[in-house]
Amino acid sequence: MMEDQLRQFIEWLGNEGLKETKEIAIHAESLNDFISYMEFDINERQQALRMAAAILGDESPKEPQASTALDDLQEFRMMLIGFEVGITKSIADELKRIGRTVDMKELEFMPFIEEVKDYVDTLRLDKRHEPVFDTSFNDVKEKYLSGFMSDEEIGHWQMIHLLRMLKKIAN
Repeated sequence: MMEDQLRQFIEWLGNEGLKETKEIAIHAESLNDFISYMEFDINERQQALRMAAAILGDESPKEPQASTALDDLQEFRMMLIGFEVGITKSIADELKRIGRTVDMKELEFMPFIEEVKDYVDTLRLDKRHEPVFDTSFNDVKEKYLSGFMSDEEIGHWQMIHLLRMLKKIAN
Protein backbone atom coordinates (compact mmCIF):
# COMPACT_ATOMS: atom_id res chain seq x y z
CA MET A 1 0.00 0.00 0.00
CA MET A 2 1.30 3.42 -0.96
CA GLU A 3 2.14 5.64 1.98
CA ASP A 4 0.12 8.86 2.42
CA GLN A 5 3.18 11.09 1.99
CA LEU A 6 4.02 9.49 -1.35
CA ARG A 7 0.40 9.72 -2.51
CA GLN A 8 0.34 13.44 -1.57
CA PHE A 9 3.63 13.98 -3.42
CA ILE A 10 2.36 12.20 -6.56
CA GLU A 11 -0.78 14.35 -6.49
CA TRP A 12 1.38 17.50 -6.26
CA LEU A 13 3.52 16.32 -9.20
CA GLY A 14 0.35 15.85 -11.25
CA ASN A 15 -0.93 19.31 -10.35
CA GLU A 16 2.41 20.85 -11.35
CA GLY A 17 2.41 19.02 -14.69
CA LEU A 18 5.62 17.11 -13.92
CA LYS A 19 4.58 13.99 -15.84
CA GLU A 20 7.94 12.23 -16.15
CA THR A 21 8.77 12.65 -12.47
CA LYS A 22 5.25 11.53 -11.55
CA GLU A 23 5.73 8.31 -13.54
CA ILE A 24 8.91 7.60 -11.56
CA ALA A 25 7.21 8.35 -8.24
CA ILE A 26 4.27 6.04 -9.00
CA HIS A 27 6.66 3.09 -9.04
CA ALA A 28 8.37 3.99 -5.77
CA GLU A 29 7.54 2.07 -2.61
CA SER A 30 7.89 5.12 -0.38
CA LEU A 31 8.86 8.78 -0.50
CA ASN A 32 12.31 7.85 0.85
CA ASP A 33 12.65 5.27 -1.95
CA PHE A 34 11.81 8.01 -4.49
CA ILE A 35 14.38 10.39 -2.95
CA SER A 36 17.08 7.71 -3.08
CA TYR A 37 16.34 7.04 -6.74
CA MET A 38 16.39 10.74 -7.65
CA GLU A 39 19.70 11.28 -5.82
CA PHE A 40 21.15 8.39 -7.84
CA ASP A 41 19.75 9.91 -11.05
CA ILE A 42 21.28 13.32 -10.21
CA ASN A 43 24.70 11.72 -9.66
CA GLU A 44 24.37 9.84 -12.94
CA ARG A 45 23.42 13.04 -14.79
CA GLN A 46 26.29 14.97 -13.19
CA GLN A 47 28.70 12.27 -14.31
CA ALA A 48 27.28 12.45 -17.86
CA LEU A 49 27.55 16.26 -17.84
CA ARG A 50 31.18 16.07 -16.70
CA MET A 51 31.95 13.60 -19.48
CA ALA A 52 30.29 15.85 -22.07
CA ALA A 53 32.23 18.87 -20.78
CA ALA A 54 35.47 16.90 -20.91
CA ILE A 55 34.76 15.90 -24.51
CA LEU A 56 33.90 19.47 -25.50
CA GLY A 57 36.99 20.78 -23.71
CA ASP A 58 39.06 18.13 -25.47
CA GLU A 59 40.17 16.80 -22.09
CA SER A 60 40.20 13.19 -21.02
CA PRO A 61 37.52 12.47 -18.44
CA LYS A 62 38.78 12.35 -14.90
CA GLU A 63 38.01 9.68 -12.36
CA PRO A 64 36.15 10.98 -9.30
CA GLN A 65 38.61 12.36 -6.76
CA ALA A 66 38.50 14.33 -3.57
CA SER A 67 36.52 17.46 -4.29
CA THR A 68 38.42 20.71 -4.74
CA ALA A 69 37.05 24.23 -5.06
CA LEU A 70 37.78 24.12 -8.81
CA ASP A 71 35.93 20.80 -9.17
CA ASP A 72 32.99 22.26 -7.26
CA LEU A 73 32.92 25.30 -9.56
CA GLN A 74 32.92 23.07 -12.62
CA GLU A 75 30.14 20.96 -11.14
CA PHE A 76 28.06 24.04 -10.32
CA ARG A 77 28.67 25.34 -13.84
CA MET A 78 27.46 22.07 -15.33
CA MET A 79 24.43 22.07 -13.05
CA LEU A 80 23.54 25.58 -14.23
CA ILE A 81 23.91 24.53 -17.85
CA GLY A 82 21.67 21.55 -17.16
CA PHE A 83 19.10 23.82 -15.52
CA GLU A 84 19.15 26.30 -18.41
CA VAL A 85 18.73 23.54 -20.99
CA GLY A 86 15.94 21.95 -18.96
CA ILE A 87 14.01 25.16 -18.29
CA THR A 88 14.31 26.18 -21.96
CA LYS A 89 12.88 22.81 -23.02
CA SER A 90 10.07 23.10 -20.46
CA ILE A 91 9.18 26.60 -21.66
CA ALA A 92 9.22 25.36 -25.27
CA ASP A 93 6.94 22.46 -24.28
CA GLU A 94 4.49 24.88 -22.67
CA LEU A 95 4.50 27.08 -25.77
CA LYS A 96 3.78 23.99 -27.90
CA ARG A 97 0.89 23.15 -25.59
CA ILE A 98 -0.46 26.71 -25.79
CA GLY A 99 -0.11 26.63 -29.58
CA ARG A 100 0.14 30.36 -30.20
CA THR A 101 2.20 33.47 -29.54
CA VAL A 102 1.84 34.66 -25.95
CA ASP A 103 1.51 38.39 -25.35
CA MET A 104 3.58 39.35 -22.33
CA LYS A 105 0.56 41.29 -21.03
CA GLU A 106 -1.06 37.90 -20.36
CA LEU A 107 1.49 37.21 -17.62
CA GLU A 108 1.02 38.20 -13.99
CA PHE A 109 4.30 40.13 -14.10
CA MET A 110 7.33 40.64 -16.33
CA PRO A 111 10.14 38.30 -15.24
CA PHE A 112 12.93 40.45 -16.70
CA ILE A 113 15.24 43.04 -15.20
CA GLU A 114 13.88 46.58 -15.05
CA GLU A 115 16.00 47.89 -17.95
CA VAL A 116 14.51 45.52 -20.55
CA LYS A 117 11.06 44.48 -19.38
CA ASP A 118 9.25 47.32 -21.19
CA TYR A 119 10.78 46.18 -24.50
CA VAL A 120 9.71 42.53 -24.41
CA ASP A 121 6.40 42.16 -26.27
CA THR A 122 5.58 38.53 -27.06
CA LEU A 123 6.90 35.00 -26.64
CA ARG A 124 6.65 32.30 -29.31
CA LEU A 125 8.46 29.32 -30.80
CA ASP A 126 10.68 29.80 -33.83
CA LYS A 127 10.91 27.32 -36.73
CA ARG A 128 13.32 25.15 -34.70
CA HIS A 129 10.89 25.18 -31.75
CA GLU A 130 13.14 27.41 -29.61
CA PRO A 131 11.57 30.07 -27.35
CA VAL A 132 12.05 33.52 -28.88
CA PHE A 133 10.75 36.89 -27.71
CA ASP A 134 9.60 39.60 -30.08
CA THR A 135 10.98 42.89 -28.80
CA SER A 136 10.69 46.60 -29.43
CA PHE A 137 14.39 47.36 -28.97
CA ASN A 138 15.68 49.74 -31.66
CA ASP A 139 18.32 47.31 -32.91
CA VAL A 140 16.85 43.89 -32.05
CA LYS A 141 13.42 42.72 -33.22
CA GLU A 142 13.64 39.26 -31.64
CA LYS A 143 15.77 37.74 -28.94
CA TYR A 144 16.07 34.14 -27.82
CA LEU A 145 15.59 33.10 -24.20
CA SER A 146 19.22 31.96 -24.22
CA GLY A 147 20.24 35.51 -25.19
CA PHE A 148 18.36 36.98 -22.24
CA MET A 149 20.06 34.42 -19.99
CA SER A 150 23.57 35.11 -21.26
CA ASP A 151 23.01 38.87 -21.06
CA GLU A 152 21.79 38.37 -17.46
CA GLU A 153 18.46 40.03 -18.23
CA ILE A 154 16.46 37.17 -16.73
CA GLY A 155 17.46 35.19 -13.67
CA HIS A 156 16.98 31.54 -12.85
CA TRP A 157 14.12 32.15 -10.42
CA GLN A 158 12.47 34.44 -12.96
CA MET A 159 12.62 31.65 -15.56
CA ILE A 160 10.87 29.36 -13.09
CA HIS A 161 8.19 32.04 -12.58
CA LEU A 162 7.87 32.42 -16.37
CA LEU A 163 7.30 28.68 -16.71
CA ARG A 164 4.76 28.73 -13.87
CA MET A 165 2.85 31.59 -15.51
CA LEU A 166 2.87 29.84 -18.91
CA LYS A 167 1.38 26.72 -17.30
CA LYS A 168 -1.63 28.83 -16.27
CA ILE A 169 -2.36 29.99 -19.84
CA ALA A 170 -5.06 28.09 -21.71
CA ASN A 171 -4.37 26.91 -25.25
